[in-house]
Amino acid sequence: MNSQKKGESNDLLNTAENLILINPNQSIKIGEQILKTASTEIEPENIHLILSKSYFIKGELKNAIEHLFITKQDAIQNNNQETLIKALFHGITISKFLGLDKLTDRFYIEASQLINSFTNQELRDKYTLQIQWIQADLLKNSDLLKKIITKTSSPEQNPKYFIENKLITAQILNSLGELQLNRNNLDSAKYYFENSLSKIRTDQNTSFLELQILTNYSTYFFLLKKYQKAIDTLQKALIISPNFKNAYYEEKITAQLAKNYIALDDKMKIQEFDLKATEAANELLTQVNLASNAIFNALQKEQNIKKNELQQKFNILKIIIVSVISFLIFLWIFIKWLTTKNLSHAQDVVNYLKLIDESDKKEDSIKKQLVKSNRIPKETEQILIDKLKKFESGNKYTNHDMSLAQMSSQFETNTKYLSEVINKHKGKNFNLYINDLRIKYIVKKLRSEPNYLQYKVSYLAKESGFSSHSSFATIFKNITGISPNVFIKLLKKDLKK
Repeated sequence: MNSQKKGESNDLLNTAENLILINPNQSIKIGEQILKTASTEIEPENIHLILSKSYFIKGELKNAIEHLFITKQDAIQNNNQETLIKALFHGITISKFLGLDKLTDRFYIEASQLINSFTNQELRDKYTLQIQWIQADLLKNSDLLKKIITKTSSPEQNPKYFIENKLITAQILNSLGELQLNRNNLDSAKYYFENSLSKIRTDQNTSFLELQILTNYSTYFFLLKKYQKAIDTLQKALIISPNFKNAYYEEKITAQLAKNYIALDDKMKIQEFDLKATEAANELLTQVNLASNAIFNALQKEQNIKKNELQQKFNILKIIIVSVISFLIFLWIFIKWLTTKNLSHAQDVVNYLKLIDESDKKEDSIKKQLVKSNRIPKETEQILIDKLKKFESGNKYTNHDMSLAQMSSQFETNTKYLSEVINKHKGKNFNLYINDLRIKYIVKKLRSEPNYLQYKVSYLAKESGFSSHSSFATIFKNITGISPNVFIKLLKKDLKK
């Protein structure tokens, strides 16, 4: 269904294109209808280009310019290079007509650059030939125009360069006729005008081109002072003119008729056509003023679009830069965190190895210089030292109720003596001494009995004599430098290895 609808839209589009030179009003009507009903089935730039050409034929320059720039923007957006090159050629025609040399040059340069970018050689050759024609026309180079005529009018001899229809040939012949008139080569001018007319009179879609050629051809008769012949030729053009209502050609035809009637001294006709020429000239001036404003607005809009595109590109670039910087910052933080973590882990390993090393050492390996005490008899001191060794070899220190008083009672001494001996020979107070024994006890259990590695920390705390999980974890870390969980994790890895 969609393909059928698209096919119908394409048929309408072809009809509208074929009607541009013979009935631009109908072409406009069809184009606007397609825009309303089939904008999704057909490229809008193709429709706008037909509308622009149709309005230009009618002399409605403002509308022609507006649709031209819409065509150009849509073709760029949709990457439709062939329609874009056609739009640029049409832009050259309009800007040349308005005498806007800078805009003409701009369109010409854009068209040349676009043709050079074509990868399809056949397409490139075709539009290279057309831009050569435009260049020759702009430079008024008749020799180059003659070479192009050979390529466009002889498909049998030059099939690669043939541009498919006779209209271009007729237009080039008309341009050559104008050049010869300006150089006062009247015989050559007549040859080109007559050849141009012969090319189009077999084609019903050439009315506007016929109007152009007849208007120029009348000048040939005027220069020969064949005034009545010139008038007859202009009258033919005048009959065609209402189909287009183009103020430029209405002014040109009526002004030339008045000029011929001046030569014939027909005052009534002079007055009639002078008045018509003035009216047409006023209408043309209005159209040109509207066109100038339309061009200014279109160029301003185009500039704003380019500015917005550049701003968007800049914003995207800014986002990319910020993202890259953010990523690098994140990466730096991550590497720093990873390094810190690795260093921390390395320290854990060192502490763990140190603990494993020291767990087998006896407490009395800590050599301290004995300080003489006047309060404890030497014999009593030695007895307490021996009892401490025996105490350490057992596991009574894992008793939750173990205190300095209880231990003194077991040792059959007083708390002062026992406390002084522990401080003097163990290098710590009673609490630290007991806690150190408990931690070393549980470390040995973890190392020697693998099933202990499966127990919860709360069980290990109770097993080693601590009253709570938290106090066990705190004291374990204070003594070993690592938490019970980390110690167990490292020990499991060590055992696997």
